[in-house]
Amino acid sequence: MSTEARVCLPVPERRAHLGRVFYTGEMRARGASWREVRRQRSASTKVRHGAYASDVTDEWHLFDLRCEATLRSVGGSALAGPAAARFWGLPLVGSAPDVVHVRGVRRGGGYSKAIKVVSGADPEVVDHNGVRVTTVAWTVADCARLLPRRDALIVADAALHLGLCSIADLRHVLHQLGRAKGVARLRWIIANADPASESAGETWMRMVVTDLGYSVVSQFPVQAEGHKHRIDLLLQGTHVGLEFDGLIKYGSDLEDPDPEQIARVVRDEKRRHARIEGRGYRLLRIIWEQLSDPTTLDRRIRHALGQGAARRSVPPTPPW
Repeated sequence: MSTEARVCLPVPERRAHLGRVFYTGEMRARGASWREVRRQRSASTKVRHGAYASDVTDEWHLFDLRCEATLRSVGGSALAGPAAARFWGLPLVGSAPDVVHVRGVRRGGGYSKAIKVVSGADPEVVDHNGVRVTTVAWTVADCARLLPRRDALIVADAALHLGLCSIADLRHVLHQLGRAKGVARLRWIIANADPASESAGETWMRMVVTDLGYSVVSQFPVQAEGHKHRIDLLLQGTHVGLEFDGLIKYGSDLEDPDPEQIARVVRDEKRRHARIEGRGYRLLRIIWEQLSDPTTLDRRIRHALGQGAARRSVPPTPPW
């Protein structure tokens, strides 16, 4: 399975996924026999201890249900980190988490291994569509402390691009956290996040290219043949640009495009590509798999720039 297929864009109708959990203890309290409980339980998917659901569509649906069940079982808690990101509509990369992160309760409370309490200063918590979650800024900050930097940067870029929080908000949270574990990761995210990024692929591409030592400009404007275009990443001081090949943008409704939509997007993109290159720019099209091979990508960039033209200072890569 490609990485692209593992970028989870949350379902807009989040509440449609909730409320389908049944609890064996409640069934018994209402007078159901153990036989009835076992029959319903055997036809359902286990969400957590004592909680089950039917019609679970995929691992992310199951994760949503686990979040609901966790809030119900851990009184006073609020979803945090990746769980909160999911409910704010921010993209997560990879498989659904094995644990649900929460805030607002003490650590070491004897919770199951599937529940993790995030440490640090008390966060701001809000009710978002009936779900207690940390604010977007605190959610991004906790993701920065908990996730690999690529995944955390994708969450941060999306939140900034969608206008759900600002760099100033993140700096305020950083100040509140003081010397809490993981603040160095949050500082890196604040320094490298870019609200101009329009998709998870663009975010990852920018991270890989800057790790290679190149300075870039996101969404560089180009006017060609009466059209206003933007190049995903322009290598600063050059006419070489990098374009990420993907349909899904932050906030896009093309999460599950039909063949006709795909054909139209591809056709329009070819025309756009030709117009930009007609202005003297060289565009390199990048796909997900190529981002996992920085050495080969660097070779392509050097070739596009010309021998000896790719002098750069490679910055140290953070150890996470």
